[in-house]
Amino acid sequence: MILRTPRLVLTRWSDGDEERLVELHGTPETSAYVGHGKPWDRHYARERLAGWRTGFHRHGCSTLKLITASGSQFVGRAGISWYEDAQVHQLAYSIVQSNWGKGYASEIASALVGWFFEAEIGQRLEAMAHVDNAASLHILKKIGFREIDTRSVRGEPCRFFEMTRAGYADFAKERPSRNPTS
Repeated sequence: MILRTPRLVLTRWSDGDEERLVELHGTPETSAYVGHGKPWDRHYARERLAGWRTGFHRHGCSTLKLITASGSQFVGRAGISWYEDAQVHQLAYSIVQSNWGKGYASEIASALVGWFFEAEIGQRLEAMAHVDNAASLHILKKIGFREIDTRSVRGEPCRFFEMTRAGYADFAKERPSRNPTS
């Protein structure tokens, strides 16, 4: 276990988890804003898992597996990754379609932001969402991110957001329940 919230556990990937990623991003609707924008197959999922594992070993943070606190259900993926080329830590999350609308994305994103700043990993955290991804845009604003600009990512327009350590401190004072449980 890396991080726990009241309903969720963020943990390392296991061998064979590429099937879970295909479940998560295997349709046009669930892959529209992630990866190469096309449904994921086992080969692509394996590549992504290898990259996330390498990132975790190098930097101590990366995209990880998200399951229910009871361990009975795969919920999605979430994490904070270091992007060397941009020199920035970036928050990411994606929830299995059958769990959309249950507040899992807000819960894990908020907990990850708290963990990032409370562990003093960095001074600034970035996040992005495709301009048409209304759910993610809403979540980022809800958990205290401030929009900074719109940029093209793989030819698609994306809105970028940031949270600074000072911004987090102000937001956490207003909403103390956003702190992760571990």
